[in-house]
Amino acid sequence: MFVPAGQQLAVIYGNGEGDTSLNKWFRIVYIGSGILFVVYNTLYPLLNLKQIHRYRQFIVNYSADIQRTSLNWLAIIQVLILVTVPGPLAGLLLGIPLIATSYSVLVGAVPYFINYLILCYNLLDNNYLIIQPEVPAQGTEGQPTVLDREHFERYLCEKKPYLNPKLRIIDLAAELNTNRSYISGFINREYNMNFCRLVNYYRLKELDRLRQLPANATKTNIDLVLMSGFSSYRSYRSYLKTKEEGDKITFLK
Repeated sequence: MFVPAGQQLAVIYGNGEGDTSLNKWFRIVYIGSGILFVVYNTLYPLLNLKQIHRYRQFIVNYSADIQRTSLNWLAIIQVLILVTVPGPLAGLLLGIPLIATSYSVLVGAVPYFINYLILCYNLLDNNYLIIQPEVPAQGTEGQPTVLDREHFERYLCEKKPYLNPKLRIIDLAAELNTNRSYISGFINREYNMNFCRLVNYYRLKELDRLRQLPANATKTNIDLVLMSGFSSYRSYRSYLKTKEEGDKITFLK
């Protein structure tokens, strides 16, 4: 704040006139803050990538929208931050004009801006899941809730909750009077797949049914995909790509 911009550049690139106390303090603060920023902007995206992987393994069992569980956009932004931010900062610290230009610093600011912009949008859209402990599932009389395949599949066939493109496992748990941990374990144990794959499997069956109805003969494939519960055609295509060959389940109904 107290050192003029021209004098700052002169000190950074070793062209300063005189070794005044102000220049010394500026050099100390500049080097210390520079090292701090380089370390922070290296560790921040690296630790984020680790947490994104762990979080994805968690939410894949709780969200039925395959696009929202991928988090590829967030991982890509962290990689861009790692590539574009520490380099120019290190260039400034070492006094290398080639990589320490204002344009390179601006490029490094763009991924951060996009990152926080999208995160704010997802917060406002309630597109997040808070990881917290849960109480044991209790039935109406205080006994642990027990699901069986017949009851569960009857509920899916009659209520068709999978038609809701924003369906989450907590919505299903509330309807079945249980909690997300119990129903997630039930689905994994009974069907050998996670919640997301099971719901999209039912959406695919619904899509096949809609295609066979004469009333839908004039509707486009995209319209039918949206009617069957997929949030978008892209989400539908993503599910088909991840669907294993010969992936068949034997349902009671």
